[in-house]
Amino acid sequence: MPAEGLTLQQVLANEAKKKELIDLANRRLTYSSDYYRPRFDTAIRCWKIYRSIVDAKDDADEPNTGPGYAFGIVEDAVAAVSESILNSRVPTPAKAKRAGQQKKAENFNAIAATYFSSGQYQEDYPDSVRERAIAGSSWEFDGWSWRYETHKRWSKVQRPMEGGGMFEATEEITEERPVQVGYYTRFPSFFNVFPQPRIATVAKMSWLCEIEE
Repeated sequence: MPAEGLTLQQVLANEAKKKELIDLANRRLTYSSDYYRPRFDTAIRCWKIYRSIVDAKDDADEPNTGPGYAFGIVEDAVAAVSESILNSRVPTPAKAKRAGQQKKAENFNAIAATYFSSGQYQEDYPDSVRERAIAGSSWEFDGWSWRYETHKRWSKVQRPMEGGGMFEATEEITEERPVQVGYYTRFPSFFNVFPQPRIATVAKMSWLCEIEE
């Protein structure tokens, strides 16, 4: 496999290896796109129908109540699936299996509820459920992030004096500020993810491609 055993920094510094990986990604993307084209075409058609329903229900001159009814069916399904998350409840709460573990289960559920109640999750999850209801599928990626950015700020620092002792000075210092650190979840669009074909479950896939917006 191209770049096997190399770090990301080593790959980026090696133009030949970098080109190999890019070519491999392009081949896999083309393979998956061609294989799933009928399914994507159907999903796109369903999404266009949904958007036309949304436009029709907001049209004051539209006498037909059908679009509003169809829109209501979709949104009711989204609300029913999203309800526990939107209410900041843990959908599958942890339960103590042994005596003395009840407090640990309660602490875990409290952490999970706090995570689900974050603004980004509350906004992105219902959109993902809506996409699933319309297109037939959706994606959720869970992982760990360690992203920091370098920035500068003014700070008071201690500096040595020539004759001995220390004095306090105000200087511009550079430090790392967390951007995204720890466990996180994101919901990429169904239309931007191209999984490995002919594999029944995600756990058994060796790769998938995502087009970043």
